[in-house]
Amino acid sequence: KKVQLTTRGSVNLEKKAAALKPFELQTTIGNITLPELEINDWSNLQNGIRTKGSIDLELGRLAVFLADILKLPDGLSIAGQTTLTIEADLIDAKQQFVRINGAIAPFELSLPDKKPFSEKTIQLLIDLNGGLSKQKVAINKLEISSSPVSFKATGTINPDNKEHVLNAQGAMKLDLEAISSYIGRLSELKLEMTGASETPFSIKARSLDGKWVEIPKRSEIVTSFHADKIRSSGLLVESLDVPIKLANGRAEINIQGTVNKGKMSLQPTIDFSGESPVISIPENNKQIQLAVNKII
Repeated sequence: KKVQLTTRGSVNLEKKAAALKPFELQTTIGNITLPELEINDWSNLQNGIRTKGSIDLELGRLAVFLADILKLPDGLSIAGQTTLTIEADLIDAKQQFVRINGAIAPFELSLPDKKPFSEKTIQLLIDLNGGLSKQKVAINKLEISSSPVSFKATGTINPDNKEHVLNAQGAMKLDLEAISSYIGRLSELKLEMTGASETPFSIKARSLDGKWVEIPKRSEIVTSFHADKIRSSGLLVESLDVPIKLANGRAEINIQGTVNKGKMSLQPTIDFSGESPVISIPENNKQIQLAVNKII
């Protein structure tokens, strides 16, 4: 294990302040390079730090370092080089901002006796501003991009008495062919999926005792799922459209498509109000017609 700190500047012990140029930290798992680091009060860093620079991490070494916390499955290994550029100003409580732009390139996840899951690059972009220390946040950009999944969102987090309310909207793009390929590598499931569509979503969530818990009970979510084709275990599902609406602890799902060339129409609901979710399919809404291929 290695830790090496290189810096120079001034320190005011009375004010608990420091101005360092540069601040460079080298460790076994990666490096932090900050050309400038200004600390107004190190006893209150959430309202007293300004900096910009880069962070480089080796994910494999980081996973080993955090093994007891992450509790990864036996035999699972992660590899990849993460490079992040960061700019943050938390000194002005009303005009705080954090901007992070980075990538993992390449990324690889392996399990024993399985083909590795690998990505050439996974990109991340975060742009937040507002009173971050008080969780009054404008989410200007939140983007994650990879070949199987791309996600982008904007929104706000605002205080409401002792709680906080998240309002966000955006879009998610799924490449089902890539996802089914990864599922096949990591499991014994034989699954073929095709379709690549971008679907919008919106979410409104409220904290409980200041914590983001019991999300299905305390959220309103509207989104949808589409697949051109899903084939597995003798079943062929085509032209699948699944709008989803969650409100008041109850999810309403409208499944439309074809199964083995026959029409499929289902309107299940999921009740999250109890200790465990309860799935229901109304009798008068069941319409499944399986054509020539009868599997069951």
